Amino acid sequence: MAPTLGRIVLAGLLAFAVPGIAQAEPTNQELFEMLKAQQAEINELKQQQGILKQEADDAREAANVAEQKLKRTEAELAAVRADVSALPDVAADGDEVAAEPGIFASFDVLFWDFDGGKEFDYAGVGRTDPFPAANGFSGDVETADWDDDEGFRGEAGYRFGSGIDVALRGTTFDTDGGDSVQNRGQTLQIFALANLFHDDSLEAVRHASADMELDFYQIDLEAGKWFSIGDGVDLRPFGLIRYSDFEYDLDLRYCINATCNGRTGPGGLRRDLISTSTDWWGAGILGGVEGQWSFLDRFSLFGRGAAGILGGEYDVSGDYRSPTRQAVTGAKEDGDTFVPVLEASVGLGIHLFEMAGMAFDIEAGYEALSFIDSPTLWQGDGGGLNTNSPDSRSIARMDEETVTFHGGFLRLGVGF
Repeated sequence: MAPTLGRIVLAGLLAFAVPGIAQAEPTNQELFEMLKAQQAEINELKQQQGILKQEADDAREAANVAEQKLKRTEAELAAVRADVSALPDVAADGDEVAAEPGIFASFDVLFWDFDGGKEFDYAGVGRTDPFPAANGFSGDVETADWDDDEGFRGEAGYRFGSGIDVALRGTTFDTDGGDSVQNRGQTLQIFALANLFHDDSLEAVRHASADMELDFYQIDLEAGKWFSIGDGVDLRPFGLIRYSDFEYDLDLRYCINATCNGRTGPGGLRRDLISTSTDWWGAGILGGVEGQWSFLDRFSLFGRGAAGILGGEYDVSGDYRSPTRQAVTGAKEDGDTFVPVLEASVGLGIHLFEMAGMAFDIEAGYEALSFIDSPTLWQGDGGGLNTNSPDSRSIARMDEETVTFHGGFLRLGVGF
């Protein structure tokens, strides 16, 4: 069989590529083996190419996955940084406690009891008729006391990043008290008493009553700084400037008829009215410390104590009105006074929730505020309804006694 053109070309190429091969024309078997080898090499190259392509695809996919993971990690890291920046810095023991600067405010409801001005002994009930004034009074004593009542307190301030805070606080509390006794029969007699008259001027009446009223308000300007002492315990020394104002009013009524009504004046049913008012104000400086122990992320126990002194003035005035007797009006005493002050409180705080950039907390506790030897309700020491001597009917005299506000409180606080 004559060589074909393809064979001649292939022989030429092989002769050119491999010197000396042209001397012998390859057989069909040899050409087949050569082609088979080349095809195997091509297949292997294609296989390697496919492997490399798959590896490249896998690498690109891995790169995409890594890129997405990196983006998620960066977003999570940014969120963590934002959360950390919103929290107070963790301070070592004894270090200052740094906080996020911002405004804070609170509103308190006060469930106070007022102990002060004495339980007022305003009348006595005896069984002796006529009453032996020379022997003094030995019957039962009628007493008027103060009622428990509610007050309010509000505070607003600013907290600096260094942990220092400044706040303005106002407190108001009003209360009253009273009692009355009357005798419709003839077995008992009521005698005007209440530290108002000398024993030898006790007078039998049919009706006696006492009405008392107290108005109190207070303003504080306070500054303090928090320090950490470890294990979730923080301390805050503070100082404050305080203004306190008291106003006491007392009305005593004694009547010769049991219902204390009817005509007055000469020939009528006599009614005697004694009215006194005691006002005093004081301003000064207090210092103290408060502590807080935080636990379980949202709970805290706290305590606070302070002491100081207020300097101010008092003014006592009184009137004695009797339709049938000479009236004593415009009696007055005033002067300067210095009053030591003590206060303390303990309680539990709970962090409620955060909303719209505001943090809400609630606190409940017990507190006491004492004014040592402060001016109180007038306690008369002379005169009586049975004497016309102006010197013995002094019905305006300042008395001093420790008075205390004490009771529970409920506070709602918010921080911006």
